[in-house]
Amino acid sequence: MSKKIFSLAEKIKSLLINLAVSIAALFFCLILCELAVRMLVPQEIMVNHHRLFCQHDPLLGWKHIPNSAAVSKHKDYEVFESFNSKGIRGPEYSYEKQRNEFRIFILGDSHAEGFTVEFHQLFSEVLKKGLNDRNKGGSRHYEVINSGVGGYSTDQELLFYEIEGKKYNSDLVILFMCDNDIPGNAMREVWRGGKPVFEIDGEKLELANVPVPETKKPREMGRSSEAMREWLYENSRLCRLMREKIRSIYFLYDLLIDLKLMEKPSERIPFYFQASKKVPDEKIRYAWQVTERLLKRLREDATSAGADLLVFFVPPQYAIYKKLWNEKKMRFGISNNIWDPDQVGIELANICRRNKIDFVDPSDIFRKRAQNKERLYFFNDGHWTASGDQLAGEILAEYIGAHYSETPKKTINN
Repeated sequence: MSKKIFSLAEKIKSLLINLAVSIAALFFCLILCELAVRMLVPQEIMVNHHRLFCQHDPLLGWKHIPNSAAVSKHKDYEVFESFNSKGIRGPEYSYEKQRNEFRIFILGDSHAEGFTVEFHQLFSEVLKKGLNDRNKGGSRHYEVINSGVGGYSTDQELLFYEIEGKKYNSDLVILFMCDNDIPGNAMREVWRGGKPVFEIDGEKLELANVPVPETKKPREMGRSSEAMREWLYENSRLCRLMREKIRSIYFLYDLLIDLKLMEKPSERIPFYFQASKKVPDEKIRYAWQVTERLLKRLREDATSAGADLLVFFVPPQYAIYKKLWNEKKMRFGISNNIWDPDQVGIELANICRRNKIDFVDPSDIFRKRAQNKERLYFFNDGHWTASGDQLAGEILAEYIGAHYSETPKKTINN
């Protein structure tokens, strides 16, 4: 009996040793593969923009750190950003306007902030130069102040205008809007953390989730398994390379879904994309209702401060490049019968028309320029390249030059 026990113990010991050796060999192979990828594949540089420039704010959720400056890095770009004492990108701006100055104040998210391009390449600087060049020899001078903050939704932009933006005595307020603003306007938390949200109460908008609780940093949010996966993707080039390759091979992607190693298509549609549905579900329908109320309130705020309001729609790159739209349809398992890449722009145009708000949708101009093979968006990052910013600035300069009075408005005392 003792011999049988001894023999079984030896077998278990041998099995454990073999298992340990196999695991060690597997890890050794993975390390070799990781080293090989690091040597042979160009390095993907990335320094998180949010951690560099943002701090928690109890009203807005987060805001730019005043008087901060650094270089944000991504595999698509490497850009220096600096913020003034008010957390606005660029130089210091006085609340008081100069004589004969026409002042434009811009609200928006990362597309407005433009952290993918240098400051002089920003659409707002292109706009400023374009308007002043058009008015050479004239009495009017144009100033453009860009207060865009990455990750903001319309609700945060409205609050920022009410507490800070009004002080700049602008003649025109330009609100940048993207596809992700719509669902974001009904959410208390997005990837950058907690945020304020307005809720509909009869005919009123009631501010909720304020003070905004300070949440964990973006990388630390979510379940432990998700955190581990994100840690691997952030620190292992091998994992990032494998993920990108798998996502680009659709039959393999579908096979992994069939094997239940990845979620089903209907569960993979990201939140920012939901507003592209022709007939929205109840949550997105509510988000659209909140969005319309926010735009009406911003128009009233701007009017009371002596400014006009212009909404500028930022078309997502999948609405500009047909190939990207086809890829999204295949990846998400969707069709043109239910989804439309232009849906957000169409609905925003309807809202602005109903509420007598000036609206510009540059999608057709962007598509025409994209047909000439001009790279207007960073395909990995999804934001504008310098060419995209240049085009947006030119479109706005032409529109404003043609549609707004040559007589500056009177300064409104705050």
